[in-house]
Amino acid sequence: MENFNTQENVNEPKTPKTPKEKTIFGLKIAGNVVFYALIVMLLLFSIMNINAGSRSGGFPNLFGRGFLAVMTDSMNGEVTEYEIDSFKAGDLVYEKVFKDDDCSNLKVGDVITFYDDNPQIKALNTHRIVYISPDNSYVVTMGDYEALSNVYDYNDKQAAYDLESQEIVQAVTASDIKGVVTGVKPGAGKTLFNLQEYWFPIFVLPVLLFLLVEIYFVIKNIMDLRGAKQKAELASDKEAMMADLESQKEEMRKQILEELKAEQEKKAAEADKDKE
Repeated sequence: MENFNTQENVNEPKTPKTPKEKTIFGLKIAGNVVFYALIVMLLLFSIMNINAGSRSGGFPNLFGRGFLAVMTDSMNGEVTEYEIDSFKAGDLVYEKVFKDDDCSNLKVGDVITFYDDNPQIKALNTHRIVYISPDNSYVVTMGDYEALSNVYDYNDKQAAYDLESQEIVQAVTASDIKGVVTGVKPGAGKTLFNLQEYWFPIFVLPVLLFLLVEIYFVIKNIMDLRGAKQKAELASDKEAMMADLESQKEEMRKQILEELKAEQEKKAAEADKDKE
């Protein structure tokens, strides 16, 4: 009979949660999702930046793919005949890491990102290839903005670009090429720039706050468990003390009863002796 009742209790439906409990539960789930999403993003950005640092002057990338925010309008032109059209400041360019030892896999019209060792720049630059050397050891690049006022036939190698007299073009060796542009997302560069500029308040600070909240709840739970344990121990001690008191009272009661019985027996014996 008892087993049947136990099974019946197990199968009883759980008490439905109140609206307040449902709200708290939903907020906890949402908080955990946001927290772990931020952790994943931090991890990905860290890996990408580590990869960037592994190649001198490289850009953040993951599995050979990355992106960069366009900072200037040097590529803001009217070129549309190639795979990659002109783009402007504030756009986002998708990049494939360039690992080749020469320029044989590149072609005129490709847009590349290279390390510009100009003392006034010393940073990454992104321009279009307008000429490739016969031995594939270097390429010549020019921004699409310059092409608006300087019209060249990019395929005319006879022009050859006298590198010493043409300031609007730039020779780039294969070792300085860091990536090849594979796509453009208009306007998305501003978002990336803001994320990089305000990295700490957008990503790091929320993670720290979530960690502090988690630490608070962990400490609170530990304290609650300790408090519950102490209450249980006090209750157990109290029960033990009450049992001990009851035992002592019972012992005293027996002792008093025995003494009263002995006293009565003594008086009865004395009374019988007087009658004799």
